[in-house]
Amino acid sequence: MINDELNRYIDDKFMLLLNKVSNVRHRLYKILKEVKKGNFDNIEYELSEIENLIINVSAFQAEFMIDDKFVQNIYLSLTMFNIQNCIMGLLSEKNLIEEIIYLNKKIQGK
Repeated sequence: MINDELNRYIDDKFMLLLNKVSNVRHRLYKILKEVKKGNFDNIEYELSEIENLIINVSAFQAEFMIDDKFVQNIYLSLTMFNIQNCIMGLLSEKNLIEEIIYLNKKIQGK
């Protein structure tokens, strides 16, 4: 594969991964906004969807990282490490929302 083609291939996959992470974070922030307003309707269902999306993003990242073409670029490997931190942050944010829901139920005696 020519170097330019390789770079385009990696860039396309990398941008797709970034887009997926951004979409999950956006959905989490929308859910958090609703929770802050006191709207807990369908939030648990949304969170289960978010969890599936996080798992899918993580699987996509793992698939990308084992690609032979990816391994050739050390700088991209370092950036992927940062994306992994973002994915872990998504899990933490999801867990925070679950804790807020749990505390709200405890306060309301449910």
